[in-house]
Amino acid sequence: MTFALIFDNNSYQFAQLIATEKKHSVVSLIDNPAEKKIKNENLIYSFNPVPAQIMPQLTEFRDGFDHELLWEMCEEKATWSWEELVSLYCSHDNEINRLGLFLAINDPAVYFVYQGEQAFKRCSREEINERKLQLQKMREYQAKFDAVYKDLLALKQPEWSCDPLSLLSKPDKNSLEYKAVTKAGKELKLSLTELLYKLGYITSIEDLLFKNFQKHYFPHGTELAELTITDHSDEIPLNQQIQIFSIDDALTTEIDDAFSVQKMADGWIIGVQISAQS
Repeated sequence: MTFALIFDNNSYQFAQLIATEKKHSVVSLIDNPAEKKIKNENLIYSFNPVPAQIMPQLTEFRDGFDHELLWEMCEEKATWSWEELVSLYCSHDNEINRLGLFLAINDPAVYFVYQGEQAFKRCSREEINERKLQLQKMREYQAKFDAVYKDLLALKQPEWSCDPLSLLSKPDKNSLEYKAVTKAGKELKLSLTELLYKLGYITSIEDLLFKNFQKHYFPHGTELAELTITDHSDEIPLNQQIQIFSIDDALTTEIDDAFSVQKMADGWIIGVQISAQS
């Protein structure tokens, strides 16, 4: 029986090698016996020992691997073959050392990058620092995701960095929160609305509709901003000699239309009044 180290689903995995053809190979993953085809370029290395039997030795090799030492030993050139790295770092070449070194270098790939065809590129110090920074950000992201996901599974309100109800109305599907609630909902067999209800963010359908109405039409809140009102009453010319009568109805919000009647010696003056323009 032949086994292989393959690259599948963005990770290196062990599989049983069933057949190899011109452009592809047929394998079955160790944890999934179903057969699948992979490109031959993703078939990294074939070997005979059963992966489960050599896993303790591989783990021990990876735990003791000194990335910095190998990187310094490879200073003389930028590209190295897999065989050269094994010969440089290990006292002898065997399948344990080959597989252990490959897995250690690529978990994660910081000091060296696998370029295919059993060749590795030695990274510069600047690239190493950048990769370490990216790795740290990924770990922080994963830790935050795991914390939110764990709280959701326990039906406990997590510490959000977004408004939970926005996950219903205007979700950012690339956000950590949306991915966490989607995964938790599938695990708990709950819709997003049901999950938010059980978490206490929704008390009723009426409450949900009202809150969505507020968010849609009043995205900045319903509180009025503080206004400074300037009193221009002293600037408005008032006639104290004439009685003026409004003709606006009782429901008006602006009393700005009126008329006046003045009795003169030789007749009447009917006046039409409008509000003074501010």
